[in-house]
Amino acid sequence: EQIKSCIMVQSLIKGFIVRQDIYLFAQAAVTIQQHFRSYIKMKKCRSEFLHLRSQVVTLQSCMRGYLVRKEVRKQNAAATKIQAVFRGFMTRSDLDLQHASALMIQAVYLGFSLMKYD
Repeated sequence: EQIKSCIMVQSLIKGFIVRQDIYLFAQAAVTIQQHFRSYIKMKKCRSEFLHLRSQVVTLQSCMRGYLVRKEVRKQNAAATKIQAVFRGFMTRSDLDLQHASALMIQAVYLGFSLMKYD
């Protein structure tokens, strides 16, 4: 009777220990699964972030290029305007000089022709 009782107590204790081990293994498995799922989710989020960052960088470079090209066009237009004003000034200066020269020639010719008839 005592042996049966000892065997019964041993089997209950062994069952308790085995159930406790199974519970600990189950908890460990759940923890591993949580960490693995977290890792997969983090990896997916990182991939999405890198893709989004790449798109933002592309968009920023396109915008910077657009703004630089716009500024270059503006500067080219200003340079063209400056050149046109300068060329106009030079042409008018040459024209004034030619006009003054023509008047001088006419005056000398007129003076010469009046002296000739006197």
